[in-house]
Amino acid sequence: MSSDGGYAKGTLHLWRPGRMRLEYDPPVPVLIVADSRFLIYFDKELGQTSYLGLDSTPAGFLIRDRISLDDPRVAIKEFRHVGGGMEVTVARADDPLAGDLTLVFGDKPLVLKKWMVTDAQGIVTTVSLVNPRTGMKLDPGLFRFEAPDMQHQDN
Repeated sequence: MSSDGGYAKGTLHLWRPGRMRLEYDPPVPVLIVADSRFLIYFDKELGQTSYLGLDSTPAGFLIRDRISLDDPRVAIKEFRHVGGGMEVTVARADDPLAGDLTLVFGDKPLVLKKWMVTDAQGIVTTVSLVNPRTGMKLDPGLFRFEAPDMQHQDN
């Protein structure tokens, strides 16, 4: 869900360290892949690909080998108990205005329920984890991205 009220469903694969794939269901034409070096944002409709350094994005924190709140690269902006869990908001210590990441945990057992990414413009995107499955073996190919040849798709 986005701050403008938009809602989309999709599938998230996470393989720490460094790999993630978020593919939205149609009609949303977006694929996001983290390949351990870059966060790759691909708009299928426009055929546009953007590469961002993984550590320059909130995803970089989320897919580290070990998530640690005492990491000097991380600034804790807020920590609070809510309902049956807690929320922790973090940002990059070297650029706290670049946006932040709020992790929402349920309690008993402690489990990640969702996260919210707030970008530098204040736009919030929420990712809720519904029926997550853990411990699965994932295909490494999920985390490789090759831009399709958009010129030949209509042939």
